[in-house]
Amino acid sequence: MPYLMDMLKGLRPAALGLAAALFAAPAGAFTSGDRYEVDFDVTAGGRIAHLTLAFAMVGQNYQFVSRQESAGMLDWLVSWRSQTEVTGFFRGADPVPTSYRVDGIFRGNPRKVELVFEDGRIVRMDTVPEARDDDRDEVPPALREGAVDPVSALVYALRSVNETGKCDAHVKVFDGRQRYDVAFTDKGMQRVARHNASNFEGEARACEFEWIPIAGRKRNPSVRVTGEQRSGTVYLAPVADSAVLAPVRIEFTLWFGTVVGHLRDVRRMPARAEID
Repeated sequence: MPYLMDMLKGLRPAALGLAAALFAAPAGAFTSGDRYEVDFDVTAGGRIAHLTLAFAMVGQNYQFVSRQESAGMLDWLVSWRSQTEVTGFFRGADPVPTSYRVDGIFRGNPRKVELVFEDGRIVRMDTVPEARDDDRDEVPPALREGAVDPVSALVYALRSVNETGKCDAHVKVFDGRQRYDVAFTDKGMQRVARHNASNFEGEARACEFEWIPIAGRKRNPSVRVTGEQRSGTVYLAPVADSAVLAPVRIEFTLWFGTVVGHLRDVRRMPARAEID
């Protein structure tokens, strides 16, 4: 079932894209204590996964938590659970991560990534399994320099929507296993049609993205062919009666076809004085 594994690998970048779009709100749109939760359903023919995202901001500090799980027939075939947590702070308009952690279970086997940052540089890294046990090459330290975690990278890129009116950007990313670039291209305003998995219909800004592998790639050439063909489009629009931009639709293309994420709900939660 290699195509199912590729489908699942594509879900976590999609979830991070959702978080990034929330972070990309105009300066001043968020205030200290703000908390949001977002629900997304992911479909590929039928419903295959559910994502719940939570974002909190206190002062200049932020926390993002996403929980992803397989659903429907996919859950019966290949059970998958994953949680991503990112903490950091804003330096001006730019996010500066302090930690990035992913904990997941795939077919009963644990998968984990933990990155700890100081002043934007990685000072500690832990992965389970390690690169040599994951059939991939290790990323050389020199290639990690100047790269940020996936959430911070997408936050930086999508901020340009509010600063320039366009989402053109090219960002270096290291996720603990792979070093890759993400290139964003603005495709202007487009209409998003209603779908039975979503409650949104209307105009949204289309931001096309392309995943460009650099290092930490799988050693098996056939896996590279199927697992590294990733591109897609994020559609952003104001939601929840605010200036906050959230993804209302995400489409990403894998070697076997297109997977679509649909916004189900956005909730503004009671404010808190501290990050959890």
